Parts: sequence; C-alpha cells; structure tokens
Amino acid sequence: MTWILTQSGQQFDLLRPTAAMIKPVDIAHELSRLCRFNGHTRAHYSVAQHSLIVASLIPTEHQLVALLHDATEAYIGDMTRPLKAVMPEYQYAAEQIDTAPRLEA
Repeated sequence: MTWILTQSGQQFDLLRPTAAMIKPVDIAHELSRLCRFNGHTRAHYSVAQHSLIVASLIPTEHQLVALLHDATEAYIGDMTRPLKAVMPEYQYAAEQIDTAPRLEA
C-alpha cells in the first residue's frame, strides 16, 4: 500500500499521485500542523507560517510559487535537509508529488 488518507478523505497515492488527488484544503490543514525544523524551535513554527512569510517577502508574481514551495510536505512530511540528502526514496516521492499537477496540465 502506497497511499495515505488525507484530512479531506482523499486517498493519496504517494508514488503515483495525480493532480486530482491534490487538494488545497489538505495542504493548508497539514502544513499548519507540521512544525519546521522537526520541532526544534522554542514555539510551534509551522510550515504554513513559514510559507506565508516567504510569500510575503517576494514580488507578487512569484508569491504563489513561494506559498507552495513546501506543499509536498503536506503529503510526505518534513525531514531535516541532511537526512533528505541521503534518502533517494524521499526525494523521488517529493518529485512525483511536485510534478503531478504539471504532468496533467
């Protein structure tokens, strides 16, 4: 089994995602609960909060990309950069999720 059940009730296939499986409500929900830096912060600092801050710092025409730059983490979680670098399966899953909407467009 390579799928998860999202907050909205969507079965999301981690290795074969489609654009139809990606729901903005699921991304927002999960990223608001996911803590940056694996929780090694003094207070909860969510990936959603980080994404909003990044989007507010750049020109308007690039804000959507900035807002969604960590969207894959809604489906596969976050892990520290050094660990990501040695986990090709994680990188593969992230790539599949990141490119799913573009492949079907």
